[in-house]
Amino acid sequence: MLLNNGNPARAQIAQILQDEAKKVGIKITIVPKDLKVVTKLQREHTFEMAFNGWVLSPEPFDPKQTWATSSYNNGRQFHRFRRCHYR
Repeated sequence: MLLNNGNPARAQIAQILQDEAKKVGIKITIVPKDLKVVTKLQREHTFEMAFNGWVLSPEPFDPKQTWATSSYNNGRQFHRFRRCHYR
């Protein structure tokens, strides 16, 4: 689980997630990195799991930059969310 270092609350939550996942046989390795490195790895989509948070302004928010498939390579859509088409 990729996360930025220097954030004690996030580190504690990551530890809880790791401990709980272990109980059901899932191994999570916590990988703390400098925020600039985390952002770089996310932009390159070179991670399996990441712990992020977004802070939004009170102004209207356009979710396209975060969730639209078109934002996969040029937006802030780091998590590889894509709509699936099943036949």
